[in-house]
Amino acid sequence: MRDRTFVGESGRTYAGTDMIARIWDRALADSLGSRRTETMRVTLAEVERAIGEGPGRADVLQRFHEVGSTRPSADGSWVEQPVAVS
Repeated sequence: MRDRTFVGESGRTYAGTDMIARIWDRALADSLGSRRTETMRVTLAEVERAIGEGPGRADVLQRFHEVGSTRPSADGSWVEQPVAVS
């Protein structure tokens, strides 16, 4: 779509690179901004659901958070952390 020319209702033409860049920039800003916290919350809830309440739960969650770049704090906010290298 970047290689195409868009034609508006008025007949005005728009470069595909400009149109796609606007869409991409908006989507990227949303995914790194307002939607990032929600995505992390939903992902963690799904991981917690998948591992269940078994005896190894705490160890699995600890390892999950060790390899990530963020982890939830006691107050529920997300905190950036250095990524562990194995």
